[in-house]
Amino acid sequence: MAILIEGMEMPKEDEEIIIRIDSFGTVMTEYALPIVGVKAVPVQPHGRLIDADAMLMRINHEVMEAYMDGVCYGVHPNQEYLYLLGEIIDDAPTIIPASEEG
Repeated sequence: MAILIEGMEMPKEDEEIIIRIDSFGTVMTEYALPIVGVKAVPVQPHGRLIDADAMLMRINHEVMEAYMDGVCYGVHPNQEYLYLLGEIIDDAPTIIPASEEG
């Protein structure tokens, strides 16, 4: 198992941060002062983590490119298939929620 420290960035070069984490996920300074806006959460065992939104966008793009290039021989891309694929991706378990940055 691993942990994710939400709300905390990596120290800058030649800098270090000493922290303490209790069993509730509270992240504290080395002097046991809680760090506001920072929480440690467990990360369940998982496979490879990918950006599912980017993957779905690329699939849609590739299908449309194939259609426009005539690879599909005049057959319109199967919208039901793309919808189903999108549903499967959307329903996949979230291991780490998307960050605010994207």
